[in-house]
Amino acid sequence: MIQHHYAHLLSVLAEKGLVNGRFLGLSADGTGYGSDGAVWGCEVMAFDLSGFQRLAHLEYTPMPGGETAIRKPYRMAYSYIRTHIGDIDCGRGYVKEFISSIDEEERSMLNFAIKSGVSPQTSSLGRLFDGVSCLLGICRVNTYEAEGAMKLEATAEEYNTEPYKLEVIDDGSMKTVRLRELFMGILSDIDGGLSPGEVSYRFHITIADVLSGILIDEARVGYDAVVLSGGCFQNLLILRLMMKRLRASGIEVLYNVNTPINDANICIGQAFYGGYRLGR
Repeated sequence: MIQHHYAHLLSVLAEKGLVNGRFLGLSADGTGYGSDGAVWGCEVMAFDLSGFQRLAHLEYTPMPGGETAIRKPYRMAYSYIRTHIGDIDCGRGYVKEFISSIDEEERSMLNFAIKSGVSPQTSSLGRLFDGVSCLLGICRVNTYEAEGAMKLEATAEEYNTEPYKLEVIDDGSMKTVRLRELFMGILSDIDGGLSPGEVSYRFHITIADVLSGILIDEARVGYDAVVLSGGCFQNLLILRLMMKRLRASGIEVLYNVNTPINDANICIGQAFYGGYRLGR
């Protein structure tokens, strides 16, 4: 079986007809099971046709109720807050109002699901889009796939601002993007009166900045190109921001152009891998 996010990246090599070389990739989407049993979705990988090595990801967050958290972004928003902010900072301002908007009985169930360890853990960028979309009052419940993420992108209003300062932890073998400062910054901006469009744009430039920064840092080792794939790159704002920064650093960037960039490319990557291995 070819791992989901690895297959995303291989689909780009298939499109470009590349069988040789060593590549650095970012595979970003909503849901794909990882080799550690968690739900992946924002994975920096060194890879080629012999396999991959995971190098970086977003900090894990529980998905209370599993797939129900995909349909109900307010559950992800609640989980991000409870997991990464803590009780003291949850007792004031907009975050207190948001928490109170969830029925007390459901909150009790969510608290159990988050703290007990029964919920799947996720590093998904798609779930992060959902959670932020909900906090900004854009989409509380998804009525179709990726509704919250698409509306979050559509809401973004470009203005002159700086990204939120996120911490990236490096233990020597894996980099992890911490999420506390992201949510503290978003909630502070909401309390400060910034519009949903302004906060959405600042969120987008933050994600593009931190992920591009990791790729630029890892690329110093030497790769043939950086590869971007996965459903989150249907978000043209994220794709444009990342392409601009990576190319400004002199990095060649490859992504799906003539093949789908979302889950429809998984079979392409898998078939490419299988054909290569059988033909050796």
